[in-house]
Amino acid sequence: MPTLEALGKVAIALTVSIAASVVITAATFVIAAAIGVTSTFALAVGATALFLSGIGGGQTFRATSNVLNNTNWDNGLFNGQDMVVDGALSVITFGIFSKFTGSGITTFGAQGLNAGRQTVNVAKNFFKADEVLPEIQYFSGNVPPKTDGATPISVYSHVDDSGRVVQNAIYNNNGDVMAHIDFKPHGSSPSGHGHLFTTPGKPSTGHGRLYPHYPPGYFPPEWYKIPYNMSPLTPIGVGK
Repeated sequence: MPTLEALGKVAIALTVSIAASVVITAATFVIAAAIGVTSTFALAVGATALFLSGIGGGQTFRATSNVLNNTNWDNGLFNGQDMVVDGALSVITFGIFSKFTGSGITTFGAQGLNAGRQTVNVAKNFFKADEVLPEIQYFSGNVPPKTDGATPISVYSHVDDSGRVVQNAIYNNNGDVMAHIDFKPHGSSPSGHGHLFTTPGKPSTGHGRLYPHYPPGYFPPEWYKIPYNMSPLTPIGVGK
């Protein structure tokens, strides 16, 4: 019977290994999105992310185990055969698991690429924030927000018949809508959640279950502003 100390060391090594796998997977998707890989290659991207995750997780597990057992941290690491086996097992395990969930590696790759694009776009917007935010103009009205041809660098608050704001539309320097802040909760997303569009002017590239729903407060505060005498349809942070 293994001792409690030994089981504790295994648990710590597994935890660190899983964390490393998650980081490697996320980094793979962000890098793929940054270099412009399209969803046509979703299967290849998904398989690559899983393969690298398996290698990274296996290497991290061994290194952590070595440290916990007071041996050289790199003892047994960087063995080519072990790395290939770890990567292959990760892909195979996910493939078997996906049979029961109905998802699949292609869906996993597509969702990961979408999340990667959102991350890249958020980073770009963050570094441009100092240039853009001071120039923002604010508008409101009862007609649905435009998808393009709006005032560049502006926020449009869509107001319903009760005088409450349903949604803020955020426009880039070309007047194309680049994001929505929704004050109507749906699913598990509360009022004030956001959608960032991978293709400005096309809201369909940021809405739907394949795209992230960003929590309230994730984007610059200027995106959440509404007319001073109005309130959001549902208080921010409140769900269905």
